[in-house]
Amino acid sequence: MRFPYRGAGAVIVCNNMVLLGTRAKRPFKGTWCIPGGGAEKGENALQTALREVFEETGITLEEKPSDKSWTLKLPFFSWTSYCFELKKMPETKPCEFYELRWVPVSDISSLKGRFRPFLGKELSYYLS
Repeated sequence: MRFPYRGAGAVIVCNNMVLLGTRAKRPFKGTWCIPGGGAEKGENALQTALREVFEETGITLEEKPSDKSWTLKLPFFSWTSYCFELKKMPETKPCEFYELRWVPVSDISSLKGRFRPFLGKELSYYLS
């Protein structure tokens, strides 16, 4: 991870389930995460989120995100996520994850001890 770091991701919801994956690479290897990653030169946060979702899952998000976004800003670190509500569950092709799983919203709390930092706050923001 290079600093200052700018990254973005997507909370993808379909049929009251959220797409989560266990990371296969550093940082946060082995933790549950949403698809996302670092910004490339010239990208805004939404462009980063869309690109990262495709790279990590094979999903092309054509829906617009919800009107709200979640941002964490720290010195030398910025992360923004967007929520996408899909009508149809797409096929996934995990790339940077050991596993991608559609997790029922009601089961998310059972994974909390293995979340990457701040994921619980992100999910609470969108799903409450």
